[in-house]
Amino acid sequence: MATIRAATAAACLLLLASCGGGGAPGDGEVVVWVTDHREAIGDFSAALVTIEAVELHRRGALPQDGWTRLGAVSGAIDLTQYRDSNVELGRAEVPARRYDALRLVAGDIAGTLAVRGAEGTRVEVPFDPSPISIALRVVAGETTHLLVDITINDVRDHPGQTYRGVIFSAGPIVADSAQ
Repeated sequence: MATIRAATAAACLLLLASCGGGGAPGDGEVVVWVTDHREAIGDFSAALVTIEAVELHRRGALPQDGWTRLGAVSGAIDLTQYRDSNVELGRAEVPARRYDALRLVAGDIAGTLAVRGAEGTRVEVPFDPSPISIALRVVAGETTHLLVDITINDVRDHPGQTYRGVIFSAGPIVADSAQ
């Protein structure tokens, strides 16, 4: 009788273990969406940003430590196409926990101006890689949607400058508003 109970218990444990998701135990999925804030995007007919990686910072870790790179979350996006909508950049499994900062590893923005007198002029817009504070909680076995709002600021009123790309804001969104 004890042998049957032990075998039944072992079978139940194997069955439960096989029902897990694609990630490691304690992982949750993060879906990263990108949109564009309306600052100076109207000055451009195209603004292509290539995002090489998205990184989240574990809450409570030292600023230089605790960064988790989201695998398979990268791509090239024309920000002018997403003024009033969002585009999915990618999704990745990450450890379930709280995160307090986000940073993008990205190159400069390749822009084409649409302003009168400069139509078609190509410009390189420097992208500021500074991390931004967020309040993100990833729950094991659940999907969390994260919206990253990138903006191009017009800084022509500063000597020697034209435009600068920055992360305007970032934070969790509800799934229904992701698209």
